[in-house]
Amino acid sequence: MQSNELIRADVQALLNRTDEIRLKRDEDKLYTILGEIENLSDVEKASFFAQSRKGGGVFLFESRHFPGHIVEYIPGVMVNDSISCMFEPHPVLASPSTLLKLREELVGELERIHHAIPGALHKADPARHRPVMLIEMSTLQLADTLRETARVKL
Repeated sequence: MQSNELIRADVQALLNRTDEIRLKRDEDKLYTILGEIENLSDVEKASFFAQSRKGGGVFLFESRHFPGHIVEYIPGVMVNDSISCMFEPHPVLASPSTLLKLREELVGELERIHHAIPGALHKADPARHRPVMLIEMSTLQLADTLRETARVKL
């Protein structure tokens, strides 16, 4: 088993990749961009979507009407809800598959620290009024959860 120092170093290296991701806070633009996504055909949406068992499903879309505004949209797994965030451009947001890889690593570290069975961890989400699976959380929620978990457990 790895020592806490090695795990801490792994976690910090992973979190460093999320440190420069900047949110854009403009709810009106966010909802407009979500409308753009909704109006795309399924074929068009496919190029903005990546999914895996470990990282969940994620749409990553840069608006045609608002260049430089990138939206992450995570649909609920067994519930008809979702979470979405809007970001400034960043290398980790270059493609859905790049973002999915980061999500897989964040989920993997959380499961490793908790010695959890993959897919078993849930976190209370007050906005959704239910516990959510890790794969239903936004990428920055995963990073914040990992940061707090590492602070407390490592």
